[in-house]
Amino acid sequence: MPFILKKQPVKDWILIFFLKAFYSVFFDSFVLRKKKITYPVRLLPQTFNINILFDVLLFPITCVHYNQMTYHSTFIKTVLKVFVFSTPISIGEIWLEKNTKLIKYHDWHWFYSFMTLTTSFWLVRATIYLIRKFDRTSGEDFQESNV
Repeated sequence: MPFILKKQPVKDWILIFFLKAFYSVFFDSFVLRKKKITYPVRLLPQTFNINILFDVLLFPITCVHYNQMTYHSTFIKTVLKVFVFSTPISIGEIWLEKNTKLIKYHDWHWFYSFMTLTTSFWLVRATIYLIRKFDRTSGEDFQESNV
């Protein structure tokens, strides 16, 4: 965790981390409730149905890295660089589903996971973009009104 906070602006990375965790838990809970996926082996199974380690730690850290990597990128590079992250995660999920008891697809396909991962990276990126834009605008308005 500390290595993702070395770059500036730290407040953005922390916000991205928590946004991603929120989106992941929300979507994963929905998919689990619909019984599309199950996690037969998971951390704290009496308390959580979700894969808490992935949804609240690994995926948010990965999303922070994606946002750091695309911080100064053009729109098209931001759109394309997401595949550097969503492709390996999807391949790992396919392997885990076939070779372990960590994840089990019921009415689900790896492509749904790939698209969900990709879209969620973009969603967090768009959310932080809007927050930054609003923050700059509100800061300018505040400074102008106090002059």
